[in-house]
Amino acid sequence: MRLRVRFSGMLPSLLNVPASEVTVEAAPGSTLGDVMRSLDVPTGAAMAFSVNGRVRPAEFQPQDEDEIVAIPSIAGG
Repeated sequence: MRLRVRFSGMLPSLLNVPASEVTVEAAPGSTLGDVMRSLDVPTGAAMAFSVNGRVRPAEFQPQDEDEIVAIPSIAGG
């Protein structure tokens, strides 16, 4: 399945991903975590996900042609 992945904010430079937006091929049944690993995103990177505008957990299984947005987690004190 084909997925469009966008990295918002400072994530492209922090994660050393090739671009702020990429198109990837993933096997059916892949999770968002699987997709991130296929892009060499470090395991445990602090981020949230949106799929087609709805917040989803890393275990969510996107469908063909979905748009995934990786959003940096924000911490404060």
